[in-house]
Parts: sequence; C-alpha cells; structure tokens
Amino acid sequence: MKRHRIIIGAITGLLTAASIGITGVPASAYEDDSTGWRFQGSAAGSTVRAFNNNVTSGLTAESSLDTEYYRTSTNGLGRVVVPGLLDVSALSTSVKSSPVYGNSQVQSKSRATGVKLLGGAITADAVDVSSTAKVNDGWLSAGSETTFTNLKIGWRRYPVNVAPNTKIRIAGLAEVVLNYQDSSEDEESAEANAAGIKVTLLKPQGESGVGATIKVAPTSARVSPGEYSTLAPFFGGGAYGSKVTAQVGNLLGIKSDPTAPVIMPGNGTDDEFLINSVGLVNVTPVSVIGAVMNTARARFANEVEPLWAQTTSRVTGVSLLNGRIRADVIASGALATDSDEAGFSMQGDATITDLVINRRKIRIPQGPNTVYRIPGIATVTVNEQIRPNPRSIIVRALHVRLLKAYGGFPAGADIEVAVSKLNVGFTLQLPPGGLD
Repeated sequence: MKRHRIIIGAITGLLTAASIGITGVPASAYEDDSTGWRFQGSAAGSTVRAFNNNVTSGLTAESSLDTEYYRTSTNGLGRVVVPGLLDVSALSTSVKSSPVYGNSQVQSKSRATGVKLLGGAITADAVDVSSTAKVNDGWLSAGSETTFTNLKIGWRRYPVNVAPNTKIRIAGLAEVVLNYQDSSEDEESAEANAAGIKVTLLKPQGESGVGATIKVAPTSARVSPGEYSTLAPFFGGGAYGSKVTAQVGNLLGIKSDPTAPVIMPGNGTDDEFLINSVGLVNVTPVSVIGAVMNTARARFANEVEPLWAQTTSRVTGVSLLNGRIRADVIASGALATDSDEAGFSMQGDATITDLVINRRKIRIPQGPNTVYRIPGIATVTVNEQIRPNPRSIIVRALHVRLLKAYGGFPAGADIEVAVSKLNVGFTLQLPPGGLD
C-alpha cells in the first residue's frame, strides 16, 4: 500500500487510520483488461518546497495512479502544520481511471478544509480542485477546476469561482496564484496540472527562505497511449443539403431528415470523391430547395502527399419561410490538411449567391457566425462555424431558428442549409493479437 510521506521536524500530522486507503477497483466493477491507454494521476493535500527545490513538506495525503486499467486510489489525513507557513485541518484525495460514456478518463481530486496560510494572511474554509484527462473518440483533452469556500486574503473575500491563474501580491510577503492551472494537449498525450492556491515567498518565513513555494490541493492527470499501443488518424464527418428539427417538450418532435447525406468513411476515400445528390426538395410546408450535391474526399499521408480531407455541400434555388429567405446558391465546405511544413490545419467556409433576408439583399462574403433577425419570426446565422475541438469543425452555410410557431413548426425549430462536417481524430491501434 502506498503511504504518504512525513518529514519529521518539518511537519506535524494527526492521522486517522480509517481515513487512509488506496484501493484497486475489483474486476466485478470494471473489466480487468488493459484499455490500451496509460492513465497517470496524482493528488495531494499540500506541498512546501524551498527555492532550491528541496522538500520542506512532501505531498501530504497523496493518492496516485499509473496504470492501463480502470483503478481507484484514495487517501486522507488529519491536521497538517508547517510552522509559519501552513495549517490545514483535514485533507482528502482520490485518483480514478474509469469508462465514461464509451470513452475513458483519469480524474484526480483534492480537498483541503480549514486552510490557514502565512499565519492567517490567507484563509479558506475549503479548497476543492480536480484535474481530468480524457479520451473522447480518439481525441485527447485535459483541464482542471477549482472552487473556494469563504476564501479571504487579508480583508478581501473571494468568490467560489476565480479565473484561472489569478495573481495577487501581498506586499513584501508573497505572490499568490489562485486557481493555478497548467495544461497541454497534443496528438500523443493530454495533461493537466493544478493547485487551488500557490504561494511564492517574497521574504523569509520561519525556516523557509525567499522563493519557497506552497501549494494547496495540487492535482495532476495525464492520458497517453499505453506501452504497446500507437495512435493512427481516422476521418469522420460528412455533409447534407438541409435538415429540420423541432423540440417538443423534452422529446425530439417534427423533423426533416438530412437531404442527400454523404458520410466520410473512417479510413478515408483513397482520394476519390463520394457524391450524393438529389433534385427538388420540400423541406417544410413553407420552404423549398432545388438541387443538392454533397461530397466527401480524404486520403491519409503517403510518401508523396500529406494528409488531406474535405467535405462540401451545395444547394441551389433556396426559398425559406414563404420566400422571406431566398438565395440562388448556398454552399459550405470543411477542409483539413496536415504537412511537415505547415502542420495541422482545419478550415471552414461558406458562400452564398444573391442572398435576400426579409427583402434585404445581403452582401457576401460574411465573416463566421454573422446573425440577422427577421423581427418576431426568426434568427438567421450566415456561415455558422462551430469547433467542438481543434481537430473538428461544423460549417452551416445557413442556420434559421424560429422565434415563434411558423408554417406548422413550433418556436425553436431549426432549419439548416448546406452543412459540412469534418473530424480528423485518432484511433488506438493495438499490437497483433491484442493485449493480455
């Protein structure tokens, strides 16, 4: 069993035996097979380091994991005192790797209560910090969160939520960072490091000199491919000419399915076009579009050419809401490229010919997410672009949302025209025969 470390003479801890435990989740709770991902996490109640990085007080109540399995580690500690610097009533920590909605994550949590720093210059009833690293459909991400209960620095009170890396200077004494965060994401890993409060001394305190640092509730979380796993790119997304959805209560009600949809295969198209097209479409009782053509094309990098992927949608003869919105041509596109020289790039664009909204001719091109209003009837977003993550994009050339019931559709109904979606993610490749 992994235990916290106590530096005799520098720290006084009152331990409650029942509060300390590091446990592995049994096979009955999670499948006891390697996930193919490496989960690393740690959480502690506090740490104090001198300017030369020597440990004055180690990671108190530390929990940690480094595993390719779904596991849990927990720990706790009673009162912790580092004279003149730190006095905390109780600490509790946990690190857990687990499945989440078909994906995986590792999350590290730390809670410190009854916090008093620098002889009472900084106090808080509680400091709660969590760091999470996730795998979501092959995309790796990481982030942290911190909340405070009754935090005071000097005479000033601070709210529950404070912006990341908020700096405060206690004149002549210390520099304080609230909600300290440092995270990184790339194709091979995602990592988040955090601490609720980070203090750097500007003058000696007790046996600690200038530059010594105190961290309250430090946490970290990291996810990366496992020892025998590698990441390979895959494609996703597609395009469609139009789609209508309307929410009725909590249920998805009236809808018009995507017209002429094309779906991007995960392994690309070998640089060939996939095309789907259709003629005249009655989108709603009050909306009509003419011809629709959607395409998808993609290739992986090879010895000659870099990775390249594109989806497009083109719609002609558009008339929506009894002619309140008209256009000769509405088109959208999403493009991804990745080369050694320029790196990865994800772009979106929309073009519209002879667009008229509520009898007003609209000048094109428009910047992303330009919104117009048809008073009392609808909002119209031109060139709507949404980026769920740095390697995904959704482009809706035209997005209409009803403000009131119209043409048999309720308020809140959405009409989408010329939609292109694209995703270049990563999939985990296991060695032949899988993992034992």
